[in-house]
Amino acid sequence: FMADPDYLFTLRPGASLRRHVVAPDGSTRIIRDRVSPQGLREDVIPPKPVGEFRILLIGDSFSLSGVTTREDTISGQLQRLLAVRYPTRKIRVINLGVSGTGPWQQRGRLNQIGFALQPDAVIHQMYLANDIGNTLTAAGQHLDACIPDWEYSMELWRLQRYRRFRAEYRLQVHSRTYGALRAMIGREAIVDFLCTGVPLLATLTPPVRPKSAPRPDQIEVDLAEWYANLDRGWNILIEDVSGTARDCAQRNMRYVAFNIPAYPALSDAEWAAQTVPRAGRTRYERGKAERLTLEALTRRGIDVFTFFDALHAAGDPDQIYYKSLGHLAPKGNRIVAEQIANHVDRAGWIEAQP
Repeated sequence: FMADPDYLFTLRPGASLRRHVVAPDGSTRIIRDRVSPQGLREDVIPPKPVGEFRILLIGDSFSLSGVTTREDTISGQLQRLLAVRYPTRKIRVINLGVSGTGPWQQRGRLNQIGFALQPDAVIHQMYLANDIGNTLTAAGQHLDACIPDWEYSMELWRLQRYRRFRAEYRLQVHSRTYGALRAMIGREAIVDFLCTGVPLLATLTPPVRPKSAPRPDQIEVDLAEWYANLDRGWNILIEDVSGTARDCAQRNMRYVAFNIPAYPALSDAEWAAQTVPRAGRTRYERGKAERLTLEALTRRGIDVFTFFDALHAAGDPDQIYYKSLGHLAPKGNRIVAEQIANHVDRAGWIEAQP
């Protein structure tokens, strides 16, 4: 990754991607790939030829899918499905995903590099379990139940524009010795500590690792009763997604949005384990965030669809999800790609093109 002055971070052109994956059957593999000079997990995308129908998939790590081969990503499987369904058409599906991003960053990336690729349609993958919290990141806030290390890293990205914080981040990422020194003296940020005595550098507030409420962060958005910051983050998200849809409409491009459910929401056993009633336990409403989001977007005339039932009916969720990695396995990506292809069929996207 590299810092982005407007959207915190993005993929670094030419960077290597490497991920160690343990499959449900216990087998292991190393996923390797490289970011193109255009900043995509793709080969270099050429100028659009006459007659080609182009689809951009925007989203987070579920779109990027660093835990599968490029062929097994949602975009890779969708490309093959559409080629079979429309054998006389030239179709290209382009993966614009970036791990860890929310809708506000995805809209920015679409405007920065996506529209220049001349898409005919944009498919927006949401992951509401993270997206509402990622939306608050833009304002330097977070949900009550969160991943403290993640929120701390977002603050580091936010401060990358300042030299002292760039130095701190690089040392934390690349130096084991520096990590051991931090642990020994009991300080999160040594570079920042050394700079606090310098008047011109001491005006910045150093990042602090927040505390999380003692409940599961992955289902925070499905709380039966939302608190102010959760409601605020959701409302901003609706505006961000609506803005993306408007950006596409202004360019006469098709647009549709969908959500990928978190593993605990998809697995009956995991949902029961994380929401088991006990004294003082907070109540949850399974699928609440997705239901409210799709309803709100539909009221605004934005095309959306859900495939929770398709994933839920597909059998063992551990064959659909890499539970330990929190991402869809190739089978899960295939189900998602099939549901998207079905939507493309119903909406007449490709048949309507000359």
